[in-house]
Amino acid sequence: MKEAFRTGILVLKNKIETLKEEVKKLADEKEDRMQWIGQFIQYRGFETLSRELLLRLVEEIRVYDKNRIEIVFQFQSEYEDMCRYVSGVED
Repeated sequence: MKEAFRTGILVLKNKIETLKEEVKKLADEKEDRMQWIGQFIQYRGFETLSRELLLRLVEEIRVYDKNRIEIVFQFQSEYEDMCRYVSGVED
């Protein structure tokens, strides 16, 4: 009976370690995904467009003709995902 308990305890300890590792991995991934927000917050309220700001926030500028351009931001998809999330929370 003691051996059965020891085995059970060992199995549970291993499961606890695995869960701790998974939680740490998820926390690290979340931190990496949220770093883009820091980039936007750092440059909020700017009055002029500097070269540094352009390089940090803009991935690509597409010029189609003299009346149409498109700006693709570094974190465009993350920003759009956040906007969808926020609008879903407000509903």
